[in-house]
Amino acid sequence: ADSESLIDYATITIQVKDENEKPNFATYNGVFAFVYETGYGGTGAATGQVVGSLIIADDPDGVINTVDGSLSGDTKQPLTYSILGNGNVPFMLSSVEVDDNIGDAQVVNLLINDPTVFDFEDNAKNSYTITLQVSDGSKTDEVTLTIQVQNSNEAPYLNTGSSITRNLPESSGLGTDISAGTTAIADLFTDPEDDTFTYSFVSPSDDGTFVIDSTTGVVTTAYSVLNHEAKDTYTYTIQATDTLGALSTTTLTITVDDVPESPTFAGVSDGSIVENSGANTYVSRNLGSPIRFDVNDEDDGETATVSIQTINGAAPDGTFVLEEVDEGGVSAWQIKATTDLNYESTASYSIVLVATDNVGSTPDTTASFEVEVGNDNDSPVLSPATCFIAYDADVDTVACTVIGTDEDSSSNSDGWGTLTYSKGTASITGGTSEAGGLPNNAEVFTLDSSTGNIKLSTSLTPNYQEA
Repeated sequence: ADSESLIDYATITIQVKDENEKPNFATYNGVFAFVYETGYGGTGAATGQVVGSLIIADDPDGVINTVDGSLSGDTKQPLTYSILGNGNVPFMLSSVEVDDNIGDAQVVNLLINDPTVFDFEDNAKNSYTITLQVSDGSKTDEVTLTIQVQNSNEAPYLNTGSSITRNLPESSGLGTDISAGTTAIADLFTDPEDDTFTYSFVSPSDDGTFVIDSTTGVVTTAYSVLNHEAKDTYTYTIQATDTLGALSTTTLTITVDDVPESPTFAGVSDGSIVENSGANTYVSRNLGSPIRFDVNDEDDGETATVSIQTINGAAPDGTFVLEEVDEGGVSAWQIKATTDLNYESTASYSIVLVATDNVGSTPDTTASFEVEVGNDNDSPVLSPATCFIAYDADVDTVACTVIGTDEDSSSNSDGWGTLTYSKGTASITGGTSEAGGLPNNAEVFTLDSSTGNIKLSTSLTPNYQEA
């Protein structure tokens, strides 16, 4: 308008120039999501699993022309999402996608990258706070998300090493705890949920040598004799199972340690020899083959020697000796008499053998047995006799007595030792006669078969001086 109030009109167009505005995250309050730790049998979280809901950021700038930057409504300005400081965070982001269900919003999903680090029982690994950033290329926005880890049932596990080893001396008796003096097997297992669990051998399940208590996990000897030389290592697979059936296994190796052992005798038994059998007769059983026995030393690298320690309580006098024989490449021993034995002198011998190892690491071992001397019928012995009788002696006068001896007792059940006497060829020598000498036959005297008395059986010629 001018001073005369003349007015004119003109149209002015004012354009609002677009300025780039930062994208904005939606508001996430409280815990963004829960994930489960990895549990027994593949339960719990897995790699690539989606965590929580879609992550959305709004860009007020809407769409721009990709050619000259003017508003054209055909293409969204691209957004990029990232996790800040993601060096050790077990999460990752999916690719950006346009969701036409929510206004063509550019969205991403939060994914699990490494589920193995989740641990409900560990306060350092049961809650994660991450910061996400969205950018339109020049401006950014950030949001903080909290993810909490939930519990899953986990199997018991060996809390130290990958297997269990124990050592046990071979002298251990029945019921010996293999962990005596060291950590109990039950203390080597841990259950993350502090469940109680049971124990068992799954391989071998029962070989009769060791047993495991299903409640305490204590492993004890079930066999009273362990032998290092026969078997020095036992391997078992132990299984620990919790109340919900989650289980784990580990290897138990038991080493049986060597203990120095004294030599042992085998096959020593009582025997006999019949008297008058001659020297070098072997002690036998029931007059059969010689008795043979073995001497063993099971310790590695050791051998044993054997000798006679005593005979009837005294030092050996050489009456018996040991003889080593080969039995299929293995040494055995037998014993023989070096002289003719006499039942009436010694009816039995108590012999003590002693075995000594070659390094002297263990006490000697002894074994005792009896040798019975069998009785035999010994020949009697007749002593020579010289007889005198007066020339005028009466008939039945005893001129002398011959004496026979027999070592066999007259009480012997076979009647040995009861002597009878008889005449063989008889001759009478000596004496002179003024009237012509002695009679011309030997029937002048008789021999009493029971007493051995020699008696005059007929009158002598009166002029005999001596007969």
